[in-house]
Amino acid sequence: MTQETIDPATDLDPADAESVVEARLALYGAAVDAALRGLTARGVYRAVPLDPESGTFAYQALPDIHALLTMRRYTECVVVAERQGSEARDWAVLYEQRAGLWLAEYVTHTGLHHFVLATAELVAEELAGWSGAVGDAPVPALDLYLTREQVAAQDPALEPVGRCTAAVTITRLDLGEPMRETWTGVFTGPDGSYVSFGEGDDGVRYRGAGRAGVAEHWRTVLGAA
Repeated sequence: MTQETIDPATDLDPADAESVVEARLALYGAAVDAALRGLTARGVYRAVPLDPESGTFAYQALPDIHALLTMRRYTECVVVAERQGSEARDWAVLYEQRAGLWLAEYVTHTGLHHFVLATAELVAEELAGWSGAVGDAPVPALDLYLTREQVAAQDPALEPVGRCTAAVTITRLDLGEPMRETWTGVFTGPDGSYVSFGEGDDGVRYRGAGRAGVAEHWRTVLGAA
C-alpha cells in the first residue's frame, strides 16, 4: 500500500482551492506582520500609520539598519566564527571595512544580533574574551603538529584540547577571484587555551596560548598582526 500526499491547493475543486490559497496567504501575512511588530518593539523598524481607522501601518527600517546592511554587503573579507560551548552555540561574523576598521556582528543562540565597529586591534582583544580566554589561566605546554588524517582520527595527543569547554571554529573568506578560504581554531577551558592553524599542505599545528596569545591569533586572522 502506498500513501499519497494531498495538497489542498491543487487536489480540491477550483472554488475550494482558491479559498485554501487565500487562507494560506492570510496566515503568511499575519506571520509577517507579527514579525515586523516584534522588530518594531525592539527598535529595528519604525511603524508609520497609513490608515488610523483600519490600523494599517507601513514598516520602515531605521537609517542605522540600512547603514549596517550596506557595511555587511560591501566588503572584501568576511570572517565567520562559530563558538560551541557546553550548552549553546553562537557566532561572530566580522566584515572588513575601510581604514583598518572591522564591523563585528555577534549573534546569540537566541537570535539576537549585536554590532560593534572598531579597529582590528580592539576587535581582536574583544574576541579573545568572547572565545573564553582569561588572563590568569595557565599557558599549556603544547606545540603539536598532526596531519589532517590524524586529527580526523582523534589522535590521543589531542586529549588536552578535547577537555576544553569551548571550541571556536574560524573561517576567513577573502572574496577575490578566486575566493580564498582559511580555517583556524581557538579552544578554551579552565586548564588554558589552545590555537590551531593549517601548516604545510596537509598539517595542523596546535599550540598552547594565554589570553595574549589568543588575542594575537585573532589579530593574525584579521590581518593586523
